[in-house]
Amino acid sequence: MPLAIKEYKTADLDRMMTIWRAATVVAHDFQSAADLDRDEAMIRNEFIDKTESWTAWEGNRLVGFISLMGDMIVALFVDPARHRGGIGSALIAHVNELHGPLKVEVFAENANGVAFYEKHGFRYEREEEIPHYPGHVQWIMAQPDAPNRSAGAGK
Repeated sequence: MPLAIKEYKTADLDRMMTIWRAATVVAHDFQSAADLDRDEAMIRNEFIDKTESWTAWEGNRLVGFISLMGDMIVALFVDPARHRGGIGSALIAHVNELHGPLKVEVFAENANGVAFYEKHGFRYEREEEIPHYPGHVQWIMAQPDAPNRSAGAGK
């Protein structure tokens, strides 16, 4: 079934959060149920309206999403049943066309996530401590070789 990428709509949020939770459990086994509940409330109430988000659809089923703040990917989650199906790559390609080169935040211990971003040209830039996850660092990765599509590029 062909994949369609659409702009985020408020009506998509519940399904996005279902995907977020399922994918987070797979990628970040150190997060407790309380951590997930806290983070979900933060995403719903403080975060999502501050992002530019895109959703991936197979027919009428939402299967993934990506959220950016400027040129920073702050969320990329795909339904775990659809992992390794090209959905994450399609979402990266879509936002790269709009805003490349990009940066991303990814937990250092998320080996699959780091490898996925490296496959898409992201390279380690620096790491940051995360106050509500002591002992876990987040890598900031950047795409040094991606074409510059950001506003004002080439002017």
